[in-house]
Amino acid sequence: LEEKIETLPQNRYRIEETVGKGTFGVVFKGTDIVAKECIAIKKVLQDNRYKNRELTVMKILKHPNVLELRDHYYLM
Repeated sequence: LEEKIETLPQNRYRIEETVGKGTFGVVFKGTDIVAKECIAIKKVLQDNRYKNRELTVMKILKHPNVLELRDHYYLM
């Protein structure tokens, strides 16, 4: 992935820098342009060999030590 400022769908989120990489994805520091807040953006790399349940869990998980899922979308 290239290190550059990128605007995501609906011009709401802007990626600013990569903060971590793992087996199933990359985490970026970004900005919610509408709310004017610093956010984490995770790009999940889908692998058909594995059932990725992270989105399902994040939709229902509410805990003070876990970031809240604000939005999700699929890129083709």
